Amino acid sequence: MNRNKVPLALGLICSLTAASYGQGASEDAIAQIAAKASSALARLEYVYHNEMVGVQKRIGQCVCIDAANGVFLTRDVSGAVPADEFRDFFLIPSGSTEKKFKAELMGTDPEENLTFLRVTGKHPWKDLKFVRVDLKLGQQVIGVGLLGPQTGNVPYVGVARVAAKLRMPGEVIYVSGGDLTNASSPVFASDGRMVGIVSQQIPMEFRMLLRNRWTEIGLAGLQSTRFFLPVAEFAHVLGRIPQKGESRRLAWMGVWRYKRVAAEEAEIKKLPAGKPAVLIEQLRSGGPADKANVKQGDAIVGLNGKPLPELPTPALIATNFRRLLYRFKAGDRISLTLFREGSTFEAQVTLELMPLQPHEAPRYYNQALGIACRNLVDFDRYPGRVSALTTRGVLATLVLPNSPAATGKLQPGDIITHVGDKPIPDVETLGKVLKELSAATEPVQFLVKRGEQDRQMLMITLPPQ
Repeated sequence: MNRNKVPLALGLICSLTAASYGQGASEDAIAQIAAKASSALARLEYVYHNEMVGVQKRIGQCVCIDAANGVFLTRDVSGAVPADEFRDFFLIPSGSTEKKFKAELMGTDPEENLTFLRVTGKHPWKDLKFVRVDLKLGQQVIGVGLLGPQTGNVPYVGVARVAAKLRMPGEVIYVSGGDLTNASSPVFASDGRMVGIVSQQIPMEFRMLLRNRWTEIGLAGLQSTRFFLPVAEFAHVLGRIPQKGESRRLAWMGVWRYKRVAAEEAEIKKLPAGKPAVLIEQLRSGGPADKANVKQGDAIVGLNGKPLPELPTPALIATNFRRLLYRFKAGDRISLTLFREGSTFEAQVTLELMPLQPHEAPRYYNQALGIACRNLVDFDRYPGRVSALTTRGVLATLVLPNSPAATGKLQPGDIITHVGDKPIPDVETLGKVLKELSAATEPVQFLVKRGEQDRQMLMITLPPQ
């Protein structure tokens, strides 16, 4: 297929007339935008391989942002899954189903859940460049995406108008008067500049009559093509694309939990009226903030000499502060404006790498036994706890129904501390011990910690090897 021409199969969606909001792009201009986009779009195919769920083929789409180096961007690969469980990435040009190009995972930026892929060697794609644009209400925007493989990955178009700019806490654009295209689709202004990417954000509420009562129901499926992320929200990510197949490690200041400041609490703490603030609810002992003399209960009212941004709700203010921290990198020195016992002062904090997240922890799978486990991380041991969890062991994240582990009463959330007489400090040890006991003919003793209870003894019959 000649990808320089827009096929008749384009789904051109536009239910608003130009007169509704002012003149938009002409049909010829929209066709030119679609042709330009189709030369940069690719169907993404890859495999999710997990010993417990097997091999699952997944699809998505991506857009070429650097043709010379073969770099593509997508939101269709989850950053919450260990990178080594993804494999066999292939990209397919728009309008094709057979010609495939092998790609490699460069990594994911967890701040905006953007994943980057690289095609090595010669390829047919041209790139598109994102441009920061101050979009106005009523402005026409055009999305270009790919229909499914069953249609031949044909490009299609959605035309809409900017209806609202939402803070969630980052800016998200909501459109009306038409749908955009699927997630990871580039979004263009009417002059052809690429101004964002379709992001499948929040559901919208609809009133429905159920059992003779009007009920508000969030319908995400009907709204998934009504939101896009403007370039300003992720432009900084494009300057630090990961290279080694891993997620970017975020920076942090050594605070396990922040707390939103409701009006009543602001009054009790005598915070300056109307000033956005975030409370430090749980501090890591010996962490960057602790070293800078920040205390639990301090209220953060400013960052690097600027007050915290005003947002519609206290929860969004707290979420946005964490988001602002993610823009920095480990080693950066930030200045916090703090309010404590009626006084305001500055604290200089040198950021560090955030400890491993639960999804980054080493894992162990044993399908015959019916368990998936991972190492405990600091985020299991501290946040939300009055005292730190000191138990050494591995966390059972999945127990298959009717498996030997389930029959032996093991539950997800249990911490396995011993198998037989062997302590289990990590998943590597668990695998070795279970292999050593594989010939056992009698049930094997598992010691587990379940919730706040004392350790329990379970007897589990190991499956034959």
